Amino acid sequence: MIQSLFKLENSQSLLDEYEMMIVDECHHISALMFEKVVAQFRGKYLYGLTATPERKNGHEPIVFQRN
Repeated sequence: MIQSLFKLENSQSLLDEYEMMIVDECHHISALMFEKVVAQFRGKYLYGLTATPERKNGHEPIVFQRN
């Protein structure tokens, strides 16, 4: 789904229809395509699931914090 949303020119209108997003394998969220889609999400609830909570590159704060 992330790849499909990344390729859409106007994914914002689709994302605006949802109040909750669940991202599996969220440790990939610092990758460009994940980051772009999640940054566009304005819903109330954003949940990330991962079996890899610690990254070798130290980007855990990017993955696990959202203002």
